Amino acid sequence: FNPVPAVGGVVLREGDDAPEVLLVRRKYEPKLGGWSLPAGFMDFGERQVDALARELAEETGLTMTSASLLSVEDASEDPRTHALLIAFLVHEWSGEPRPGDDASEVGWFPLDAAPGEMAWKNHVRVLNHAREVIGR
Repeated sequence: FNPVPAVGGVVLREGDDAPEVLLVRRKYEPKLGGWSLPAGFMDFGERQVDALARELAEETGLTMTSASLLSVEDASEDPRTHALLIAFLVHEWSGEPRPGDDASEVGWFPLDAAPGEMAWKNHVRVLNHAREVIGR
């Protein structure tokens, strides 16, 4: 079996004291109820950035217009498969976040204080890397 590619996005906005990141609460297993980046598996023939735009729209209702590669993370803790997460920093987006698809809730969290109930360790690593990149 080969690893399966997945994409995830770090969507930021300016908060009162620090940048905030948009997270989604998982509606289904695995990791039901945990918080995660908007993310998902790529479809066959799909480019990474197109998969990210699709996942953001499906999970949050946002329309993404610009993103850049942030990191690539191992995701071997997923019980369904060994995934390889291609994480992006989303630079431009529009719309008002709302839960959709497999998200039961969306929420803005301080980038330096993500909730303790993060579903995936690799998403925590992505957030740590995002803080380093933006200098916060």
